[in-house]
Amino acid sequence: MKHRRGFTLLELLIVLFIISILAAMIFPVFSRARESARKVTCLSSIVQLGSALQLYAADWSGAFPPKDNDWSPLDPYVKNRDAFRCPDDASLRPSASPPDEEHQPVQIKSSYIYRSGLANDGLSREIVAFDRWIWHLGGRNVLYLDAHGSWVNALQFWPTAPERVLALDPVFHALTPEQQKAAREGRQIPGELPWK
Repeated sequence: MKHRRGFTLLELLIVLFIISILAAMIFPVFSRARESARKVTCLSSIVQLGSALQLYAADWSGAFPPKDNDWSPLDPYVKNRDAFRCPDDASLRPSASPPDEEHQPVQIKSSYIYRSGLANDGLSREIVAFDRWIWHLGGRNVLYLDAHGSWVNALQFWPTAPERVLALDPVFHALTPEQQKAAREGRQIPGELPWK
């Protein structure tokens, strides 16, 4: 009768230990890849809103909607209301409330801050909209007047943002005066950050 040799307990523990080390190295990579995908989805949404703004402006002699953070005029120009919501914004479910019987305008809740008072004949690098909070890898997606969008690191956003944008930015207002000064100068922000 032949004797079959199996794995010892020590060999199994070593294999499990190696697998757990490999898993610990791979999981952060998957998490970062998932966050990058959400950032791209959010950027796509904000660019769709930029296209809707351009369509609105074409119908209204070049003017954009007149009120800050009022996305409701864009409702007829946006096919999917999910464009108003960032996938990392857990506070918005659903993105819009349905209109009532008397055809009142739809009240649209959005993950994005909209800056009014602009027309499509301004500077192409003028900031029109941006993420309400810093959800994406220490930065936010920004929509510019020419309807292009890009991801901008928080430390690069504040030094270039005009005062009107800073007045609308809830993240900037969550900073202490010392942190606001550092943010405006583009320096490393001291202390505890509100988005971490």
